[in-house]
Amino acid sequence: MTVVIASDSDVRAFIEEYLEAWSGTDEALILSYYSETISLEIPGTIINGKAALRDQFVRPFVAGFPGNRHVVKNMIFGKDVVVPLQPAAP
Repeated sequence: MTVVIASDSDVRAFIEEYLEAWSGTDEALILSYYSETISLEIPGTIINGKAALRDQFVRPFVAGFPGNRHVVKNMIFGKDVVVPLQPAAP
């Protein structure tokens, strides 16, 4: 799926939609935001490919944190990059 983002509100809507997908347990919905050639680097490992992302990250995450919530208070974005800024833990 290719989406042309035209405005600040489009960026915010896309990020909120993406984070909402992560609040559920629908693996297919979560994975729909990633390409087959995804490469994700998290501390201690690099995950290559959509199947590996599902098995090594998505499944364990939704099993461990079903119904999790992400709240974006602000974001910085530019060409080809978005950084959601979440509130600090109390």
